[in-house]
Amino acid sequence: MNFAILQNYRRRLTSKAAELRRKIWKPRLFHASRRTRKYPPQPTLTLNEHARLWAEIQAALRRIDCGVFGVCESCRQPIPPERLKAVPWTRYCVHCRPGGDSGPGPGNALLVPRQLLAA
Repeated sequence: MNFAILQNYRRRLTSKAAELRRKIWKPRLFHASRRTRKYPPQPTLTLNEHARLWAEIQAALRRIDCGVFGVCESCRQPIPPERLKAVPWTRYCVHCRPGGDSGPGPGNALLVPRQLLAA
């Protein structure tokens, strides 16, 4: 994969990571009524989905740095450009994907990565 294409993917991934970071850490305002004594709702799976996707994007950026971006981690074959355009953070080709790239499956809860806590 040539340098210009890799830089385009890096730019797209960095932009998506920044967008997810804003969504994860967006201040949520909640006004509890003194009469009802209700407390703010707990974080939902959506937060975990955003955190997981953020982590996948960070891993894709590391793969670009290491020179293995666009290579399936399972079969070691090149991932088709159409798939990379659709899901640039993917680690697998269509034939090897374990079920999905966009979020956790049932029971795959993920906590917020430490890198986000440090920022």
